[in-house]
Amino acid sequence: MLWLGVIGCLLFPKNRTLVALVLILPPLAGNVLLLKLSTDAGWGMIGASWLASCITAVWSILLSLTASNVKGNTKRAIVNAMFFIGYCAGCIGAPQLWTEKPRYFNGVVTAIVTWCLLFVVIVAYRLLCSRDNAQRASVDVDAQISGQAHQEVNLDAVGAPESDLTDREDKHFRYSI
Repeated sequence: MLWLGVIGCLLFPKNRTLVALVLILPPLAGNVLLLKLSTDAGWGMIGASWLASCITAVWSILLSLTASNVKGNTKRAIVNAMFFIGYCAGCIGAPQLWTEKPRYFNGVVTAIVTWCLLFVVIVAYRLLCSRDNAQRASVDVDAQISGQAHQEVNLDAVGAPESDLTDREDKHFRYSI
């Protein structure tokens, strides 16, 4: 599945959120099958377990979005730390839900709900980033019309900008969606 994510991002370069939404479907389907299949289904249950565990592609795309869409050294460090803490909390808490054999009902239902919530969050994130990009493009067009499109940037000794603007502060920044 990880390679499907890589190929999807290569084929649809400015649509990582859409690729992530598509890659949510296999683990979601696997969890639904785990809930609905008979415990005697044998290979069906094994296949459903395999599908349910296909999480690395989605996780990798979400990590790449935080790397691309968060600007500013301090802000990026905090966002990545929060992402990692949330991931670790999930890794600690989730196994506690998978206790009642043979169906593991609480764990499977929690996984289904979590995948559905992630789907909604990614759609909302895409809409917000698209809206911000459109607003910034509109401001850029207005600045070009009024002749204020250029902005002076001071560089340090290695050629990097001296200012450490965040993605919100830098009006020329565009979010990857």
